[in-house]
Amino acid sequence: MLLSRLDGVLQIVMGWTNSHLHQFIIGGRYYGLPYPDVDDTMEVTDERTVRLDQAAPKAKSRFIYEYDFGDSWEHEIAVEKILAPEPDVKYPRCLAGKRACPPEDAGGCGAIRSSCRPFAIQSIPSMKRCCSGLAGTSILKRSTYVA
Repeated sequence: MLLSRLDGVLQIVMGWTNSHLHQFIIGGRYYGLPYPDVDDTMEVTDERTVRLDQAAPKAKSRFIYEYDFGDSWEHEIAVEKILAPEPDVKYPRCLAGKRACPPEDAGGCGAIRSSCRPFAIQSIPSMKRCCSGLAGTSILKRSTYVA
């Protein structure tokens, strides 16, 4: 699977609309779409030319998927296992979900923190770091998946 396709999968499972820039940070290298109008001092490898198994070839590999540079949501992606594909199975496929992602255009950690009423994000790893100490239940409706 190309990293560009992984971005599409992540957009679907997060319930986002692909309205913002994104990048993958893997082993200190940046992968994304080339945007000539964006800071060109940073070297970015075109994600449409790199497969996931090339960028993260081993089980236990971890990398960052950053979405919406304004909100700067950083999600750690972990390669738990690498299995041989099963015949007659369509991929990717959802294996599990946890209802644990920030909503599109939430405003980032600062906005979530300042607008938190009695709902919390204790079960949402990417939001837990910036909203630690809040208590309650999550009102977020989207799910994250392992695919």
